[in-house]
Amino acid sequence: MLETIIMILAPILLSTVVMIYINFGDIRAQKGLPAKIKSLMSIRKNKVVLFFLMCFGIGMMFWSHWKLGDALEKSLKQLFIFEFLTAVAYVDLKKQIIPNKLIIFAFFSYFVFFAYEALAIDANIKSLLINAGLGLLLGGGVFGLSAVFSKGAVGMGDIKLFSVLGILMGPFAVFNVIVYTVFLTAVYGIIMMLGKKKNKKSVVPAGPFALAGMMVAMFLGIGGWL
Repeated sequence: MLETIIMILAPILLSTVVMIYINFGDIRAQKGLPAKIKSLMSIRKNKVVLFFLMCFGIGMMFWSHWKLGDALEKSLKQLFIFEFLTAVAYVDLKKQIIPNKLIIFAFFSYFVFFAYEALAIDANIKSLLINAGLGLLLGGGVFGLSAVFSKGAVGMGDIKLFSVLGILMGPFAVFNVIVYTVFLTAVYGIIMMLGKKKNKKSVVPAGPFALAGMMVAMFLGIGGWL
């Protein structure tokens, strides 16, 4: 019973937080609580897209836990990462920046999952730390080297994003996401250059493609990828 309640409340809470964060400017501009709630609930194109993205993440969480038998904490972590990337993708697409506050929030959220795994389910602390460390080295290392060789095409925001994803996911899962992210970014870049809408020096936001990469990884490898 408690598990079912958590599975229902967690997506609602996370999705609400993401929606409030993304629409905070519009909500803050409204006067009075009813107007703020109305602004949050108003139907706009971006909110429809966000709604379907969140439904995908929630659906995959239920599928992984109830159909594939993944542990509750694994399914919830998967949902959290997906919602985090949804916020990152939206902001990066709109403002060409990955906010430090989102990265910091995700980083400290790792310790919540770490504490639960170490204390509640008695996971091996050394293994948890090694997994996070290897994920950090792989995620941050790949994009750190890419920043050096690309001469600025890869920014610090991208490095920080994949570093924290590596900590949360571990090396195997973040490697999958990196592969799909790079592939999808390359396909997009080629299509844009063929259409003469971008050139080799154009900056492509990593956030949306990281989200798309995670969606592909979840869809193809759910149950074993995280």
